[in-house]
Amino acid sequence: DSASLEKCPKPVPSGTVYTPGPGLLVRPSVCSPFADLRDGAAALGHDYLQKDSGGVSRRMYPFIESQDVAVPSLGAAVVLLANQVSADGVRLEGRTLRIGDAEVPLDEDGALLLKLHGPYAVSDRRTYPIVPFFDVLLSEQNVLDGKAPEIPESVFENKIVFVGTSAAAMSDVHATAFGGSTPGVYLHATLADNILSRQFMRQTSVMTDVVILIVAGLIGGLAAAALPVWWALGGVLLIGAGGVAWATRAVGHGIWAPVVAPFTAAAIAFVFVLVLRTQLFA
Repeated sequence: DSASLEKCPKPVPSGTVYTPGPGLLVRPSVCSPFADLRDGAAALGHDYLQKDSGGVSRRMYPFIESQDVAVPSLGAAVVLLANQVSADGVRLEGRTLRIGDAEVPLDEDGALLLKLHGPYAVSDRRTYPIVPFFDVLLSEQNVLDGKAPEIPESVFENKIVFVGTSAAAMSDVHATAFGGSTPGVYLHATLADNILSRQFMRQTSVMTDVVILIVAGLIGGLAAAALPVWWALGGVLLIGAGGVAWATRAVGHGIWAPVVAPFTAAAIAFVFVLVLRTQLFA
């Protein structure tokens, strides 16, 4: 709105200015950090994200547009800076965003479906190395005191380091496919990882989803019509389990296919035909 635009003036990118082209999600304003931090930054990145209807964070926008300025996300800005991508190395071609040699698939809104490689942190499992900020400060103090640092310098050598918070009180905690309590910085790191590794998630097309729904409904209906009730129920559940296994395997290969909707279609068709069959032979 006008109040936001007055509070947050037109964004001024630091470093290389990118113009991917028309088709980006448009936001009314992007608020830059305070002046000293903004002026000292090699690049600026946005942190805008839209959650799915269920409150799950699955997508991020590599670029958005605000007041006719294209602004990369934090994760994309890091990749652009680390790889020294030139201004003409970023362009939007239909629903594919080219960043250097990477072809980033976007949905109709211009968002990237993130390919998560695991949870942020579960027990001793870490998808990406996590270094507590206190240990970094302690290491610095140890070096100043002539002692060995708590964290060897090699830990950060030739690495991209994201600094973020994980406390729920910071209001930057998200639910993902691997559960809740995922800090936003993990999502930025995932986006950067996806672009650097060229490993992306692609959602099945609308036509494919429709075909899957029709096939699931036919299976449920034909099973209810042709088999004894318990055999039909067992067969549908078995095929459904196979479908879940296939969808899970597809995710590992970067394809996100629907699961809930086909189950619902099969169940509705199964019950409908079963009720109709009961009435016809009553």
